[in-house]
Amino acid sequence: MVTLGSVKEREYSLIETGEYILTLSDLEETDGQWGTRLIWKFLVGTKEDPTGYVCNANGEERTIWAFTDVDIILGSLGHEFVEKLTGKTFTKDSAPPSEDDLLGRRVGAFITHETPKTGKNAGKKREAIVQGSIKPFKGPQPNKVIAPNAPARTEPTAAESERAAKVEALGKLIGRAVKLETPNHAAYVALDLDVGDVDQLEQLIVTVRAEVQDALDS
Repeated sequence: MVTLGSVKEREYSLIETGEYILTLSDLEETDGQWGTRLIWKFLVGTKEDPTGYVCNANGEERTIWAFTDVDIILGSLGHEFVEKLTGKTFTKDSAPPSEDDLLGRRVGAFITHETPKTGKNAGKKREAIVQGSIKPFKGPQPNKVIAPNAPARTEPTAAESERAAKVEALGKLIGRAVKLETPNHAAYVALDLDVGDVDQLEQLIVTVRAEVQDALDS
């Protein structure tokens, strides 16, 4: 007999408060209740090992996010980021930096914990970058972020794109077969779609599609 545990919210381990080296890995725009905002996403390393990024339990690099206005407001967190990342002073008449001027560059900063009082995350403790603590990084600045041991990203070939499209189409058909409980749906679920060439995938698409259609017609 199975005994279920108590009902509770998912718990996440937080990065300990302290000074870290942050590497800007991504910069995005998002629209919300406060209008268009920038999301700054940083990988987190220690002063002793800036590229030994803090990881989640599954081994993926942890990121800490900060939200700012799209405009570089003098004295704001966004203003601190662009000045400390680029090592340049930005005044009212300065041209803003490009995304390429910022991505992959590092700063030192203090991470603390905060608990929002409003919004969907109200009452849930999270990490936050302390405004005013951001410092230029005293060390070599990389040109871009490459995760440890990760291969360089390349554009897929035409054959790879075609195969990916076939796999996606077959996956959707298998999903329909499962919902309809077709005679061979269990066998389809067990298929390894990472093997087989385009012709074999096309033959499977024809087979599964026919079985799905038979189930719909019956």
